[in-house]
Amino acid sequence: MRVILKTQNYSKINLMKKKLQQIRMKT
Repeated sequence: MRVILKTQNYSKINLMKKKLQQIRMKT
């Protein structure tokens, strides 16, 4: 169970980083 939660959090962080990178590229 904990492993699944960790992977979910990791994927969420990756998505946030990707979004931040896209915003930086646009500006």
